[in-house]
Amino acid sequence: MLSQCTLKNIRVNKNTTIIFPQWTSQSHAPKTLIVERQRYKTALMKHELGHAKFGELAQIEIESTLQNLPPANTCDEMDKQANKAAYAILYKYQRKDKRYDKVTDHGHTQGALLNNNLLGLRISPLKYLLFQKHF
Repeated sequence: MLSQCTLKNIRVNKNTTIIFPQWTSQSHAPKTLIVERQRYKTALMKHELGHAKFGELAQIEIESTLQNLPPANTCDEMDKQANKAAYAILYKYQRKDKRYDKVTDHGHTQGALLNNNLLGLRISPLKYLLFQKHF
């Protein structure tokens, strides 16, 4: 009888880090700008948590899929099967992530767009870092 290779006690680890630039000199900014920035930051966080949710869903699906893989004749074959399955799931969620940015216009439709009426500027999340340098 040939021995077979199986996966047991599957555990997929996921880490999510969301980093926001620090506003170092807000003490000189008008209160309306401080309030607007906080509103924007809250909306941007909501958008970024949407991206993080895809990571959580991918983690769950990968664990489930790997747990249910049929035995392979060799552990080398099992390794290939497991990697192929996991990468297919990751690719699926990368596509969902890109679609999410397209549908939300990178968070704009969720309010992640600075609207600074004082300066008449509208700044997207992609230009957020540039905005930080002015204050």
